[in-house]
Amino acid sequence: PKADRQQTEHQRDRIMADEGEEYTADITNATKSDAEYERDCADRERRINEAVNMQKVATVLGSLLDDPPVLCKNQAIKDRVSDAIMRALCSVKEAQIEQCISPLNPEQIDILMKYIYKLLASGDNSNLLLKWHEATFKKGNEGCIVRAIAERRTV
Repeated sequence: PKADRQQTEHQRDRIMADEGEEYTADITNATKSDAEYERDCADRERRINEAVNMQKVATVLGSLLDDPPVLCKNQAIKDRVSDAIMRALCSVKEAQIEQCISPLNPEQIDILMKYIYKLLASGDNSNLLLKWHEATFKKGNEGCIVRAIAERRTV
């Protein structure tokens, strides 16, 4: 749980929003071990499986995109989370994609775009991912693409 994590420092990113306004994305730079990332990954996989089985991905997508493992150095954990996100995205019907994206905040839109680009690189389900890309772009405009590509912390 987030409350149990020892926070060693806070890092703030200043990002220019599409309308020319600044917003601040708080990223907690918590010292987490691989075991903690592993627990977070297992919890995220469990929540995604439950959401997919109950056909409720639209209601939990935002929380699934919160606290991505961008500071994790273990690529296997990042890949497991990406695979789980892919299962969630593939379970959503095309007609519901925009409904899933509409409640997301700008930071979640940026994280979703990062996952879309990472998953597109695999070449699997490209048609569906391009539909997600289109809907995400409608909400986040060019800024979410630039931030997803330019950000050094990967998902």
